Amino acid sequence: MINTDTVLHSDSVFAQVKDTVFVPQYVFRNPKYVNSDTADNITCKEYIATFLKDSVAEPKERQSMFTQRTYTVHNIVMQENPLSVNNDWMFVIILAVLISTSFIIRFAYNHIITFVSGCFSHTSVNVLTKDGETTNPLSLLPICLTLLPMIAFLLYMLIDNYGLQPLVLQYASKTFNLQLNPLMLWFALYLSVTVVYFVRIFLIKIISWIFQAKKISNYYVQTNLNFGVLSGFVLVLPVLFSIYADGNTAQGFLFLSLLLIGILYVMQLFRCFYVIISKYKFSQLYLFFYLCTLELLPIIIVGKILLK
Repeated sequence: MINTDTVLHSDSVFAQVKDTVFVPQYVFRNPKYVNSDTADNITCKEYIATFLKDSVAEPKERQSMFTQRTYTVHNIVMQENPLSVNNDWMFVIILAVLISTSFIIRFAYNHIITFVSGCFSHTSVNVLTKDGETTNPLSLLPICLTLLPMIAFLLYMLIDNYGLQPLVLQYASKTFNLQLNPLMLWFALYLSVTVVYFVRIFLIKIISWIFQAKKISNYYVQTNLNFGVLSGFVLVLPVLFSIYADGNTAQGFLFLSLLLIGILYVMQLFRCFYVIISKYKFSQLYLFFYLCTLELLPIIIVGKILLK
């Protein structure tokens, strides 16, 4: 024990001890940490400070690596790592979709039931189209607010899960000179899906005008719209779980979403052709032409792009 009355030598580098402290015995045996003139005046605080200064490099302040986006190397090209990007925008969009879907079900419940039943009932299709004279524009509301956002999320999750997001962002930057972030990528997918959906309907109208088949096109378009409404409601939960689930569970819900949309699409094709054939007799050549150009060709093109 060191007495507080210890007086230091005049040329000592140590300050006077102001209170009684316990000093480890090895301090006295290691001349590195003691003064040669006063070998009994080092405090624990001084010992620890001296030891750390000699043994550990002086810490330097630096910017945290978690305050900005990090980068990953892919094919020897520095690219943004999507895992470091905030995905709160997905929650906001999904919340908006759920709220809009709830309002549609609450205030247009009877119309929704009619649209869904129109997938399987001739009577409902006749009511919605007024015996083939028109199509019901109200069915576009749940399609734009539910189906198309869910398909955009499905495409986004496919791109993200298979590690294609950096490649897509780089392609958009080089080809179109666009600096896309994940939110802009989703919005671009949503706009693309929307344009393709409405262009398809427009082409059906053009073909019906060429072949003088207005009623046929109205029945066909309305049946498509009915299945669009049904598909939107069916896809909400699987896509939602595929976004927020982890690991294999997310992959399972993603596969389930693809399976459901594939089944509904095949049912839509058979139902559309069944409704038309049961009502009208028309050229099988026209049917084959339409099937190849508006239904099968887009699928073939998308498949080619994905394989490439």
